[in-house]
Amino acid sequence: MDAEKKALVFEVARASFAPAERDAWIALAAFSTWSGYLDACSSIARDECAVLSDLLASGELDALRHPLDYEAVRSFAARHFTGGLPQSVVPVESLYRTNPSQVPAYGGPSARYMGDLASSMGLELPARFASTPDHLAVEAGMAALLYRSDANLADSFVSERFTWLADFRLALVALDDDERMFFCALVDVIVALVECIRSGRHEAVSTNNLERK
Repeated sequence: MDAEKKALVFEVARASFAPAERDAWIALAAFSTWSGYLDACSSIARDECAVLSDLLASGELDALRHPLDYEAVRSFAARHFTGGLPQSVVPVESLYRTNPSQVPAYGGPSARYMGDLASSMGLELPARFASTPDHLAVEAGMAALLYRSDANLADSFVSERFTWLADFRLALVALDDDERMFFCALVDVIVALVECIRSGRHEAVSTNNLERK
């Protein structure tokens, strides 16, 4: 797979799950920029990741074609990506790496791993992620960075780091919120990449229905 296209997929995920900034989100969701993201997804699916098309249901494809506007992203995050609320599904790996006998909690082994990894690379985490270095936005940003420097290392990181997203997606699906489908679709793209990397699946498929209309 093209490393730059995979970097773009993770960069979009980083921006989508981080606290939204108005100007940055408007620029990302603009037709020309978002079309580049859809083209990257289509290219990856067509060339080397058939499972990407299998995972994306028709409703989710519609959600990807039309990204949420800034206010919708901000409002969704306020309702669901904030801890302690009735419908909180905070995108932090530690909360999904527990066994049935444990109460989900921040600061698990994945948080320590990501903190140590960032430190070893000379990177300083943004203050808003200082207590949650295993936040999806941080992990996706790390994946994008790695794909632009060492694709093999990036593949290894992605295949090991993002297996928790299956459980996170289940939590998203359970929300009583129509806008969840946009975020489910973003997660599905990553889940597909993880499966392809882990299985080495390389089937060519038609992805014309991913083109933005």
